[in-house]
Amino acid sequence: MGIGSGLARAFYRLFILHALETGSQRPAAILGALHASDGVLPLESGAFTKAVSQLIDAGLVVLAELGALELTPMGRRERDAQRVVWQRLISIVNRLLDGDVPQPEPPGDGGTSLPLVTDRTAEAHRERVVIAEIRDIARRARDGGPRFAIVLADIAIAHPRPAVGTAMLQRSLRETIGRGRSTFPAGVSAHRYGDRGVCLIVPGDEHGGTAELLRARLLESLGAMHATVKDFRGARYAVRIGAARWTPAAATSGAVLRLAEAALSAESTTRAA
Repeated sequence: MGIGSGLARAFYRLFILHALETGSQRPAAILGALHASDGVLPLESGAFTKAVSQLIDAGLVVLAELGALELTPMGRRERDAQRVVWQRLISIVNRLLDGDVPQPEPPGDGGTSLPLVTDRTAEAHRERVVIAEIRDIARRARDGGPRFAIVLADIAIAHPRPAVGTAMLQRSLRETIGRGRSTFPAGVSAHRYGDRGVCLIVPGDEHGGTAELLRARLLESLGAMHATVKDFRGARYAVRIGAARWTPAAATSGAVLRLAEAALSAESTTRAA
C-alpha cells in the first residue's frame, strides 16, 4: 500500500526545492537522481508531477531553458521554512518507530478554563436553520425512519486583541463546517450554531464517536492556527461538547436540542470546577 497522495506530494515538494539548490534541473533528472540513490519509492503515481505543478503555480519554482526548473527567492524561503517543519515531524516519526508512542489524554478542552458564553444570535439561527432540519428528521423518525442525535460544540477563545480571537474563531468554524462531508460519517449534517458554535445532526443511535471527532477536529484546527499564524500565538482556547439522542418520548422537535444545550452547559460547569 502506497503512502497517501497528500504526504507524497509534500515530500516531493521538499525534495525538489532542495534538489534545485545547486542550479536549474529538469524534472526527470531530479526524479531519476532520487530513484538512483534510493530506488523507486512506494508513493502514489502522479504525486511527483503534481508536486511540480504546485510549486510552479505557487511561484516557488519557474520554468527555465529546455524545460528545466529554477528555484525562486520565494522558493528558497519556503524551503527553509519547510525544513523546520519536517525536522520536527521526522523527530516524532523516529520516536514512533522506536516504540515511543505518546499516551492519549482523556478528551479535554485544550487545557484552558474559559467561560461558556451564550449569545442572542444563537436563538435566531436555531429557529431559522437548525430547528427546521430537526423538525423534518424527527417527523421521519416518528414514521419509522432512523433515530438521530444532536451534537453541539462551543468554542471559547481569549486573546489580548479581541479582533484576532474573532478571526481565529471564524476560520476554525469555516474549516470545520466546510469540510464536514469529508470529516464526519455519511449522513451527518453540520451547521453554524450561534456566533461561536457548531451543531451536528447525526443519524442513527451512535453519536459518541462523532462527538469526539468534532472535538478533535476543532482542537486540530485551533492548534494548527496557533502554531503557524504569528498573530494567533497569544490565544487561549477551549472546546466544549454536548450531545443528546432523540427518542419518541420527545414532546417537541426542540426538546432534543435543549437536552444537548443542557449537556453542553454541564460539561462547561464540570471543566470549570
